[in-house]
Parts: sequence; C-alpha cells; structure tokens
Amino acid sequence: MAKIPPQVIESIKKFKERISSDLKITKVILFGSYSKGTFSEGSDIDLCIIAENVDNSFLSTLRIAPKVIGIDLRIEPLVFSLKDYEENSNFGILKEVKEKGIEI
Repeated sequence: MAKIPPQVIESIKKFKERISSDLKITKVILFGSYSKGTFSEGSDIDLCIIAENVDNSFLSTLRIAPKVIGIDLRIEPLVFSLKDYEENSNFGILKEVKEKGIEI
C-alpha cells in the first residue's frame, strides 16, 4: 500500500464530512497516483465516492465538486451508486478503483 501524506488523508476526511449531508456515503476510495504511490506534489487526489442515494452519477458528481473549495482543490471526486459499483466494478475506472484503490 502506498504511503499517503497525512495532509491528504485529512483533506479527504474533511471533504467526506462536508458532502455527507448530500450523499448517504457507503465508501470513499482513493485511487489513481496516490493509491499507486506515483504521486507528486501537484497530483490530483482522485476519489471514488460510493453512495446509496445516487440516481445519476454525473449530476451527483457535479453537485458535490464545488465543495472541494476551502479544503483542497486537487480533490477530483467521482460519484457512483452502490448498485453501479457492485455491478460494474469489472469495467473501466471502477475496475481500477476496485483493484488498486484504498478505502479511506
């Protein structure tokens, strides 16, 4: 498992807390360069947010994306319903999340 800087973990926790009033969060999974250990100082913080009350992943992502302001602008959230995550985790970005992601 990659060594994740404490300030990144703290930013993720603050973001999770901020969006918890909008989404019934099941999991928050860090993926991309931070989970692989290939990050640099300016790397995006790629987060997969799995929630129960998601009808449209795209619109849910758009709704919560501005909430990174004041926390860490490198946070790049993607929202998926629990159903989509469970049924489609062998394809595309969800495959990477499942195989290499780190649950926070």
